[in-house]
Amino acid sequence: MHLQRVLKVDLNGKIAIARYGKIFRGDKAENAEKFNCTALILYSDPVDYALGTQVAVYPEDWWLPGTGVQRGTLYMSDGDPLTPYYPSTDSAYFLNESEDLGFPSIPVTPIGYDDAIKYLSKLDGPTVNSSWQGKLNITYRIGPGFVHPYTNRVVVV
Repeated sequence: MHLQRVLKVDLNGKIAIARYGKIFRGDKAENAEKFNCTALILYSDPVDYALGTQVAVYPEDWWLPGTGVQRGTLYMSDGDPLTPYYPSTDSAYFLNESEDLGFPSIPVTPIGYDDAIKYLSKLDGPTVNSSWQGKLNITYRIGPGFVHPYTNRVVVV
């Protein structure tokens, strides 16, 4: 919301990339959908998940390595989506799968910070404020678009 309202970044038709943290991943997906993003990529930043040095990660330590991705639901309620608030047992009442179960209608995928740096290092636009700065050895930018020579290209990682 801050991107569109304050920084005047047009998210319509864009693929957004967002860092895990601050709010629930399902809220991030809901916001991306609300602002007409076509997809959302979520990444874990080492500032949040590899405290200390990035060398001391799994399997040498318990911190998330750059190839690690978070997994979890985007479901905006409790319990199984087909049996809200109740366990999914044989005797439970199940909702019809064609009903709106509360999932985003845009694709959302998690990536590790080894992949995220390949996108983030090529982003164009103004630099982020200090509270958005992560621990990757890049200049964090808001976007939209990519720096030269990646403008008007599909960036493949």
